[in-house]
Amino acid sequence: MTKKKKPENILKPSGGPPKVIDWKIVEALCKAQCPQAQLAQILGCAVPTLIAAVERTYGCTWAEYYEHHRQAGLGSLRMAQFETALDGNATMQIWLGKQCLDQKDSHDIGFDPERPVKFVLNMGKKLKGDDDDDEEEKIQESR
Repeated sequence: MTKKKKPENILKPSGGPPKVIDWKIVEALCKAQCPQAQLAQILGCAVPTLIAAVERTYGCTWAEYYEHHRQAGLGSLRMAQFETALDGNATMQIWLGKQCLDQKDSHDIGFDPERPVKFVLNMGKKLKGDDDDDEEEKIQESR
């Protein structure tokens, strides 16, 4: 009587060894707002592998992990901009004033809808219906 052999793939776990992930690189790339697919490619793994590693290592979802580190990166960037402005960079001071303090460039020319403005571009040619020039010529001829 012969025994039936069990298929070998049932006895062995599927897949290769767990991917070793450098979490300092992942954290830095999340701070720089690197997209998930690019991050996985840089690490040399698939996106599902990265998601599973975050859940296994940190006990949270990828979205929670990413958002935590993304916010830290935004805070660092804001601080660097602020320090640049405090160091006297006028361009950064203006930009931060507009972004954070609702400051804006003002170009108010005092337009009054009751008094329309007439713009005339004269390139040396007399325009049809330009009576003002005729009046000036008549005044000059009478002198």
